[in-house]
Amino acid sequence: MSYNDGDECPILSLLPPFAQRMSNSRVILSDDDYDGLRLWPEPPGFSSVWNAYQRTYDRLCNDPIVGRRLVQLLHQADLRPRRNTLVFLGGCAGDPDFEDVVRNIASIVDEAIDDIVATGLSRDAVTAGLDALIAWSKAPDSAVWFGMSWAEGIRPL
Repeated sequence: MSYNDGDECPILSLLPPFAQRMSNSRVILSDDDYDGLRLWPEPPGFSSVWNAYQRTYDRLCNDPIVGRRLVQLLHQADLRPRRNTLVFLGGCAGDPDFEDVVRNIASIVDEAIDDIVATGLSRDAVTAGLDALIAWSKAPDSAVWFGMSWAEGIRPL
């Protein structure tokens, strides 16, 4: 079973009862939108690995782009969306945390390698993409652009 926009999202069944028990309260939702990851310049072969990683979410009944839907989820839970933003999680060559940013991306892919291979991408292609990511991270102009979606809603009195 896979999650599609027309299907009932599991959080939608949990959020309304939770929100109805609150009055004059804030609800904060935060989640990833994996389609928003941008690496520049692009490491050779990594985009196909990342796309396959996103397809693993559908196969596990999850939503790889739920981050962009957070305001919608608040509204569907009868909450009044109040604000939204992105929490920047990227970095660039020269940033003291850049190695950790890249290591995090690599570990996400590495931990899902069997699921990625199940989407049809070869293990060799995944390994080559990871190797390219690590080599790319050593370039003086490499940059990761990524933000975690964050949305706030309130339950009116």
